[in-house]
Amino acid sequence: MNPQLVMHPAIRDNIMREAEKRGILQRYRAQQAQQASAGQYSPFYRETPLPAQLKFIESRKRRILFGGQVGGGKSLAMLMRAARGVHDPQYEYLILRKTMADMLKPNGILDLAKKMFKQTATWVEKESAMIFPSGAKIVFGPCENLRDAQNRYQGPAFTGGIGIDEAGLMKWDVIQWLGTRIRGPKGVSWRPSLDLTANPGGLCHDELVEHFGLLEGTECRDDYQYIPASLYDNPFIDAAEYELQFKDLAPHVRQALLEGSWAVKVPGVYFSEEQFIWVDPREVPAFWTWVRVWDIGVTGKKDPTASLRAAFDESTGIEWHEGHTMALLTAHQAQKAIIAQAQSDGPGTVVVIEEDNVSRSIVQGLVGDHGWLELDYKDPEVSAKFAAARMRGQFSIMTVKMRGSKVERAEHGIGQIHDGRHRIVRSKGADEHVTQLVRMTGAKDEHDEALDLIGMAWKATRKIGTPRLSEVEDTSSRFIQTQSEVEAKQFAESERLRLNRLRKRG
Repeated sequence: MNPQLVMHPAIRDNIMREAEKRGILQRYRAQQAQQASAGQYSPFYRETPLPAQLKFIESRKRRILFGGQVGGGKSLAMLMRAARGVHDPQYEYLILRKTMADMLKPNGILDLAKKMFKQTATWVEKESAMIFPSGAKIVFGPCENLRDAQNRYQGPAFTGGIGIDEAGLMKWDVIQWLGTRIRGPKGVSWRPSLDLTANPGGLCHDELVEHFGLLEGTECRDDYQYIPASLYDNPFIDAAEYELQFKDLAPHVRQALLEGSWAVKVPGVYFSEEQFIWVDPREVPAFWTWVRVWDIGVTGKKDPTASLRAAFDESTGIEWHEGHTMALLTAHQAQKAIIAQAQSDGPGTVVVIEEDNVSRSIVQGLVGDHGWLELDYKDPEVSAKFAAARMRGQFSIMTVKMRGSKVERAEHGIGQIHDGRHRIVRSKGADEHVTQLVRMTGAKDEHDEALDLIGMAWKATRKIGTPRLSEVEDTSSRFIQTQSEVEAKQFAESERLRLNRLRKRG
């Protein structure tokens, strides 16, 4: 994108005088007055702003936040504000979403813009911009992180301002840096600004609260303005029907989205801190069956390897989580970490990893080189076979297949926490585990290992379970006997081969 050319004020004044002399300016003003009297707010779109949207559109502040409740017409308001200077050829405004996929969603902000400006602007794919007859532009683009922002927007200066739709999904340092790309010319009718729309929650929730004075005890900074949006002010939405869509969400999420409350401290999309029930390690029964689930990361993508210890109490339906470790590891380092952690946990803990090419090589190494027992997830006697291996002091490992999106994989684990059927054992790494879950927003580049772990833990603990004592004794004795017979045959064969070698030497 080329830097915006700024027209000299003297040239602009000459053009305006000539337009007035020829009657062009008078006709334009008459057209505006006619449209206004007909109820049309702007000559560039037919939509009429709601009262809260109008405050947002006409604000003269340097930093503006429009949001709170869902359904308040944030995206439409962003487009209306973006269009306030499109009569001027100097005007260029940038609208951002975190990813281009977000921007291109059906009924998303770009789809809405194409419908809204269909009669008054031309969509130019090459420039990713709506271009108006004056030459003014509204540009649309993605911004995933600070590096992406600097790579894409280091050169251009946006004379109209920058609007970030769903700004809560971006980190605050990215938002602050983008504000430096705004450079408005002198003598124009608009004031360039950084405009944000957001609901409570997300990556920069705390910073929005602090800078815009959204809670008691906080003050709105100079030249900042918060304008609350309300679902119930929007005549185009059936508010009662829309509310039903949020019925099954966690209470704190409903409060944040439907009431527009910024009061929940660092709320995430999935959990709040208040939902987690902490217990002392001494409350954990010693006889339980534990699993240690591992999420093996990809070092080339800076994806850490993480693990969590979990157990399931079948009598109460309560799941217990203990600890959370996380580090950037190669596959070889991950295998060594699994061995070291298993020796610490003891053979009473089943090691569980997700089934893929990396995990297959790790399993083969542990079984072939270290004598571990590989358990088959589909085996109906897997629980009893683990119990038998545990009695012999043999370590066990099992792979599980996880299908669907991250949220779909973890939906049962999420349900356990929402329903209060879980306990977090105070242990090393437990704070980090809970903090990551609380801060999660679903953003593409955030750490979400904790969500993967609770999904795997739910699946693995239900499979291993707490088998009936009679089942353990019966199957374990048969399994041990079979193993002994196999070992005896292997020993006899190795002895036969050894004696043959000795005879040949003799």
